Amino acid sequence: MRAGGGLIMAGRDIDYERPMLISCGGCDVRWTALTAAHCRACHATFAGTTSGFDAHRVNGRCEPPPRVGLREDRGYWLVDGERPPGRTLRASPAARAGASGGGQARSNNHDSHRPPSRPRAGVPRA
Repeated sequence: MRAGGGLIMAGRDIDYERPMLISCGGCDVRWTALTAAHCRACHATFAGTTSGFDAHRVNGRCEPPPRVGLREDRGYWLVDGERPPGRTLRASPAARAGASGGGQARSNNHDSHRPPSRPRAGVPRA
């Protein structure tokens, strides 16, 4: 029971605080924002589909984001006035190579100070 008398289900509160990681099958980038757009051709990640993503596609081709006036922050390419909707992560070199010991995702958010999470018992590593 909670201090206020309400019942809680074990594990449920933490599930809502844990960010969902979305990933691309063609690269090692993972991101947390549901509103983000990731280009499967050039593997750049944008804050939104109708802003940065559309701006980087010129005549059906990908242009380098800086060339079309976008700036990068926390792994997202942004138009002026946009803020990053979350953060992007990249798998460690050990995880990409499939080395033993598993790899951990590395944050592009340099102000993060949370310790890396430990795998849960009985859950196989990817």
